[in-house]
Parts: sequence; C-alpha cells; structure tokens
Amino acid sequence: MSAIQYEQSRVARLGLCTVASLLAVTSLFVVVARAESLSLDNRTLFNEANQAYSRNDFGAAAEKYQRIIDSGEKSGEVLYNLGNCHFRMGRLGMAKLYYERARKFMPRDHNVLGNIALAESRTVDKISPGKIAAVAQKLCVWHFRLTGREISVIFLAADAAFWVCLGILVFVRKRFVKTAIALAALLLVLSGSSYALKEIERRGLGSAVVIADQAQVRTGPGNYAITFNLHEGAQLKLVESRDGWYQIHLADGKRGWIEQDKLERI
Repeated sequence: MSAIQYEQSRVARLGLCTVASLLAVTSLFVVVARAESLSLDNRTLFNEANQAYSRNDFGAAAEKYQRIIDSGEKSGEVLYNLGNCHFRMGRLGMAKLYYERARKFMPRDHNVLGNIALAESRTVDKISPGKIAAVAQKLCVWHFRLTGREISVIFLAADAAFWVCLGILVFVRKRFVKTAIALAALLLVLSGSSYALKEIERRGLGSAVVIADQAQVRTGPGNYAITFNLHEGAQLKLVESRDGWYQIHLADGKRGWIEQDKLERI
C-alpha cells in the first residue's frame, strides 16, 4: 500500500468513526431525553397519588395527578396514571384523552399502547382509516413511534453525517463513501419531512377525543342538520374552530361540526 493510499484509508476510517460517534451520541441523547423528572414537591405528590391508587381511591389519586399537571410539570408517567384513574372510574373519554397525551411523551411504551387499544375496544364508534391512510401509517410507522424531539436529534445527526461523508469524498472517492452520503441524505429527507409534519400538528388544532356520552355531528356550526352521532372515546382531527364549534375530520373520511364542549383536545 502506497503512502497516499494509506492516508486515504486513514481519512476514510476517521470520517466513518466520526459518523458512528455522532449516531451513538444521538441514541444516548434520545434515551436521556426520555428520563423525565419531577420536582421534589411533585415527586411527593406523585407517590401519594400512587398510594391512593393502590387503595382503589381513584378519585383522590386523580386529583393528585391533576395537581402535578396543573403545576406545569408534564410527565408521560403522570398522564398515563391519570388515564388509568379515569378508566377505573368508568370515564372512557377522559381515559383515552390522557392515554393519548401520555403517548406524546412515551410513543413506544407498551403499557400506553396497550391501554389505548383497550380503551378503543370499549368505544361504541369503530372508526377505521381508509386504505391509503392505513398504508401510509404502516409505511411511516417510525413517524408515530418517535417524539418530535427524537426526530429533531436524528435530523441533526443525519445532517452532520451527510457533511462529514461529503468531506471524506474529497479525499477518498470510494463507492462505500458515496453510499454513505446517499443513506445520510435519505435519512435527512425522511427525518426533516417527519419533523415538519410534527410541527404542523403541534401548531395546528390537532386531534381531540369525545368526552360527552354522545355528540351530534352537524353539517354546519349551529342549528344545522344532524348527519350522525359520535360517542364517548371517539378520536378525531380538528380542522377549524368557529363560534363554539369545531369542524372535525374522521379517519374514515367523514366530516362535520361538533360543539366544542363535547370534546377535549389532545
């Protein structure tokens, strides 16, 4: 091996090690980002709520979990436990609401996902997405299993990896370097698009859950014709807000208007 070839190989190894280090740091950051902590007062309140729950005093437990949330500290564990309280008290809509809020913090947690499925199995309305939406959900499953923060970190790591590999290409024109650039670029596009969608969802009206026993869906915001009814626990997308009404869009394509006090935004 000539001196030039050796130097090129050394640069390539150094560059690829840098890329690997970036991805390793990203994984560590994602794990650390999920390690949420409460203040000392709220940690005490959290323990008291857990004790009340273990005594089957679900009302007292719910009140204490709610106090933590009202203090401004949001935790996936607190939201999940509050959902359990509502579920045990027979409040299906509120249970589904807090499970979905918990999913934003813990999108891959098996307990959260399992209880969401359990709550959905108890709802009256069985709303199935259309074929195109169902396929899109399966193809982009990672979009729903990662938080916005996790996706943003992946985007930054992919961006750094792309430019590092591009710099390596100046010295080492090998196929594996070009492949690495292509993969980094693909990850950059996918994570960037996913993060943009997360931001649109966050800044928009988002989704909601029916918390009333029954909600009438009308053709317009007011005393318009009733097209169908939704029941407690049904989940929907919010399109527009007007004069105490929400225009809603269901996963199966149905649309209409519902009074705002029948819903709670996720």
